[in-house]
Amino acid sequence: MSVTVFERLVHTYYGYVADLEGSGVAVLDLLFVRDKIQAVLHQLTPDTALPTSLYACIDALAALLREERSTFLMVVGKEA
Repeated sequence: MSVTVFERLVHTYYGYVADLEGSGVAVLDLLFVRDKIQAVLHQLTPDTALPTSLYACIDALAALLREERSTFLMVVGKEA
């Protein structure tokens, strides 16, 4: 996956995290995109370079999702 495509994926993830109070379907999409990002990160080799700012963005989004976990769980609970 190219860096540009990965950046778009992270941007999509940002959109979902920023709008956690959206529908339950969006929450499922958020989880799918997050898992895809994680899979890409696990496939990286020492020869693969990603911009440091991209790692920082992913880390910040993960921290925000942890902070907003009650909202996340509320939305999931609404749809269950």
